[in-house]
Amino acid sequence: MALHVLVLVMGLVDGQDMLTPDTKAGEGVAVLPPPQRVSHPFFMYDMIRRIPMSFKRVVEQMHAYHEISPKEHTYFTGSGTSFYAAWMGSQVMDRLSGYHLVESNELVWHTPIANESITIGVSHSGVTKSTVDALAKAKGSGSFTVGVTHHANQPISSFSDATLIVGDGPDLSRCHTKTYTDSAAAVLMLTLELLRERGRADRELESGF
Repeated sequence: MALHVLVLVMGLVDGQDMLTPDTKAGEGVAVLPPPQRVSHPFFMYDMIRRIPMSFKRVVEQMHAYHEISPKEHTYFTGSGTSFYAAWMGSQVMDRLSGYHLVESNELVWHTPIANESITIGVSHSGVTKSTVDALAKAKGSGSFTVGVTHHANQPISSFSDATLIVGDGPDLSRCHTKTYTDSAAAVLMLTLELLRERGRADRELESGF
């Protein structure tokens, strides 16, 4: 019987880790591709240097998107660094009733979603299965869904009533250095807009944008 070996491939273009079958790898061993850079400057260094330019681009993009009407409940979700970007950007809302921060697998399997709600899912790559599934569940529950990502025409758009493409291109760092900051900034600006629409604007924070 043929043994199918899974090889861990770290995506250097969109930052999405995935498991793919590879018959050339050693039996039963998860391997990484050889690093493209083995000395300074690493990709992370390049991405850190690009954060100010990319951040500015996110601000411009968010100002150009149509406003989203607030609902009684707002859910923020994602997986891995995308989840923490959603957390970072949404903290200004955490003392309000109706605020929910839920990891995407938890949202899929354990968290009921209110009908009168907005669900905001963050995925750097736009293909993270648990986040796409969470938005699919939310959409099926009658929630208005928003996908925040860095790549157009990805599965996240299929279940998003509004897809926000943010940033200035792919993140070459395996740590999602630039895309984390971009996603957090986008979620923060979206959260500030929702607060403003609810009459709970944070003028001090808004002045920074």
